[in-house]
Amino acid sequence: MKVKEKRKTAESQLPVSSKIRREIIAWFWVGLVFLLINGTIGQARVIPSGSMEKTLLVGDHLIMSRIGYDAGVPFTNWHVPLWRNPKRQQMIIFKRLSRPTKRTSLKRVIGLPGDRLDIHDGTVLDQ
Repeated sequence: MKVKEKRKTAESQLPVSSKIRREIIAWFWVGLVFLLINGTIGQARVIPSGSMEKTLLVGDHLIMSRIGYDAGVPFTNWHVPLWRNPKRQQMIIFKRLSRPTKRTSLKRVIGLPGDRLDIHDGTVLDQ
């Protein structure tokens, strides 16, 4: 009990600049951990448009897992493909080759390499 009381009185006697410095350092570490997790383990996304409206609504929040699919190096555009590949019906995040400067896109996988798909009246059919 005495140790806790001494610690509280010692912290309350610290100058304001020291308290502010401690707070800034603590928030810096929180931000750094968030950036590392967001860049390597998962990605937080918000649905911006109604392109997937039957399953996801505009404004829905998602956390997409990158574990096993892609290892991104934080603060760079370097990505290393890992041991897993997307499967049908999974949602994927990707950068369009036609618009590399635009933000990433979120779409559902409907076909895999080697599949033959046919589109009739807006409906996708597997051959």
